[in-house]
Amino acid sequence: MSELQSELTNCQFTVDRRNSTVRSASEAEVDDIIGIFDVADMQSALAGCLFVASRFDQLPKYGPEELNLAAVVDKQVRMESAVDNVSTRVDQLAASQQSSVAAAHCSLDSLSVALNTQMEKLTIICKELSSVSTSQVPNRQNNTDRAMNVVLFGVEESRDISAWHQSVSEVLHHVAGRSVDTDDMFRVGRFTPGKVRPIIVRRY
Repeated sequence: MSELQSELTNCQFTVDRRNSTVRSASEAEVDDIIGIFDVADMQSALAGCLFVASRFDQLPKYGPEELNLAAVVDKQVRMESAVDNVSTRVDQLAASQQSSVAAAHCSLDSLSVALNTQMEKLTIICKELSSVSTSQVPNRQNNTDRAMNVVLFGVEESRDISAWHQSVSEVLHHVAGRSVDTDDMFRVGRFTPGKVRPIIVRRY
C-alpha cells in the first residue's frame, strides 16, 4: 500500500478487517490485496514493478491434487470425454426418436388409407341399398301400407307406451272379434296436457 498509495485514493480495499462469523480477517485481507492489485493494474501502475518469491516455504507445493496442474489437466480431459459421450448419447436418442416418429407416421398413413378404402366400399353399398329401397318400398307403402292403416280417436294419453298399446289391442280385439296383429302404432302430433292425440295403427 505504501508503494501504490498514490493510485489507491478512495479505494474500497484499503480498510481494516476483523474476524466475523462468515470468514476470518486474514481471508478478507487476501481478497483486499488481490483487489488492490487489480485497481493498480487498471491504472498501469504495475508496469515498473518486479515480483519475486522471498519465502519459498509459502509457495504452493506440487503435491495436493487441487494444486497439481497435471491432475487438473487430467480432470479436464476426463470431463471433456464425458461431455462427448453425453453428446453422442443425446444424438443417438434424438435419431431413435425421429425414427420412431417416422414409423408411427407411416403406420398412421397406412391405417388412414385402409379406413378410406373401407369407407368408400361402405358408401357404395349404402347407395346401392338406398336405390333398391327407393325403387321397391314406396310403391308398397303407397299401395298397401296406407290401405291397412287404422286411425283411432279417444284413447287416453299416457306416458307409459305399453299402457295405451294394450288399450289399442283390446279395442281392435273387441271390434274384430279376434286378436289383430299390428306392425306399428304411434300417436300423431306433439304431446299437450289435457289433449288426446289420435293413434295410427299400421299393418304391412
